[in-house]
Amino acid sequence: MNKNTIILFLCLLPVVSLAQNITYLGGSCDNNRIKLSPQEKIDTCLFECIYLHTTTDPKHNVFQTERYEILQIGEMFSKYSEYGRYRLDSVLSCRDISKIRKAEYAEMYSRYKPKSDLLIREIGSDKLVAYDRVFIDNYTYTDSLYDLNWQLSDETKTVCGQQCRKATCDFRGRKWSAWYCDLPIACGPWKFSGLPGLILEVEDSTKEHFISAISVRKAHSTIMETKKNYLRTTREKFNRTLDYYMKNSGKVISGSVAAPKNRDGSPKRLPNRKRFFNPMERE
Repeated sequence: MNKNTIILFLCLLPVVSLAQNITYLGGSCDNNRIKLSPQEKIDTCLFECIYLHTTTDPKHNVFQTERYEILQIGEMFSKYSEYGRYRLDSVLSCRDISKIRKAEYAEMYSRYKPKSDLLIREIGSDKLVAYDRVFIDNYTYTDSLYDLNWQLSDETKTVCGQQCRKATCDFRGRKWSAWYCDLPIACGPWKFSGLPGLILEVEDSTKEHFISAISVRKAHSTIMETKKNYLRTTREKFNRTLDYYMKNSGKVISGSVAAPKNRDGSPKRLPNRKRFFNPMERE
């Protein structure tokens, strides 16, 4: 997506909100100041683990998507997010966001291409808070992970330079294998936790999802939480909403306030294409 397209999209943000709930504070188009949703520090990050998440299309095994994700671990909280979101939030945390102009933010957004989904967990808790977005709506729900019933194994292998042991579990419709190291941190990628050490790799039995650590490092950064108006829901309702949108995105967009229009003002017809979607949770 080029800069002009990004800027045009940002001009629509009073109607179509990006992940940051942006408004404009006067001035010409490119020089408008933006008001981002406030961020609150919830912890200081002590360790960071970067993962590569590969997702395969079950119908076409040659098609894969890849994205980088990061786990930030503090004394009280952990946060799991897409790496582009982490990079953008890191830049914004060092800036006076009240002085950022629209064109500058457009360049940042184009550079980092952040995704909206993230998970925040209180260390030691079997619950986490999930934040995500479906089209123009932001959602949050609390998830309980009591059903992670790990079976430990003596099998070992090396992941990201760390000697790891294997554990398996059935979780929400998939059979998972996990590899955890000796670092005494009961965290891992996505919603996985509860093992004697940091989880560095997980893969489901169908090999449709594979998440593997590529970097483990000490840190002294800030774990931030964005404060904005989320629609509270449940995990089950959110998954159904996301599934419907991914299968009927053209229909959803055409029926919304953000629907594109022709030059004469009439609604533009959009093809109802099914987007690639292979969720980690089947139940």
